[in-house]
Amino acid sequence: MRRVGILGGSFNPVHYGHLHMALLAREEADFDTVIFVPARRPPHKQGGELAPAAARLAMLRAALREEERTEVSVLELEANGPRYTIETLTRLRQDRPGEELLFLMGLDSLLELPGWREPDRLVEEFGVVVIDRPGCPRPPAGDPWAARCRFVEGNPFAISSSLVRRRIGEGLPIRHLVPPAVEEYIKSHDLYRPPAG
Repeated sequence: MRRVGILGGSFNPVHYGHLHMALLAREEADFDTVIFVPARRPPHKQGGELAPAAARLAMLRAALREEERTEVSVLELEANGPRYTIETLTRLRQDRPGEELLFLMGLDSLLELPGWREPDRLVEEFGVVVIDRPGCPRPPAGDPWAARCRFVEGNPFAISSSLVRRRIGEGLPIRHLVPPAVEEYIKSHDLYRPPAG
């Protein structure tokens, strides 16, 4: 049975931290492939600067062009696509019979899991693989969520999309944070810059 990791997010923009999460998951959790699922607008991230869905999808596809064993699903970007992770995983399971789907998340997202839609069902039905993150403390022993997750260590990147956007807004370089194709797309489409005036 193929093991498939599902990595959701706004990818606003995608960066090297996201790509390294997929690499670690493939190596340490033995995934055959990792599917990136960009969200139209994550329900738990209201407000803030969100690039258009088409732009985020284009950057994601550009970033994954040379990444082995990765795919992109546009399920959440469709007009009637699911809004919540549990709905997305359920739909993907229907579309991919005979595959074992596991949800992949960063350690920082695990701390937000209790506020998600049906987190118990998500963990029990699909399983969760958590990638560590520098500067993010691991849940204490006995934490009910952590006890049901598999942890993967070795992530050296403390990069966030908000850091990338902030550096762009301040006119600072981002070439060590995002793939060249993503940097070029951001520049050519003038994304994440404060409005003039």
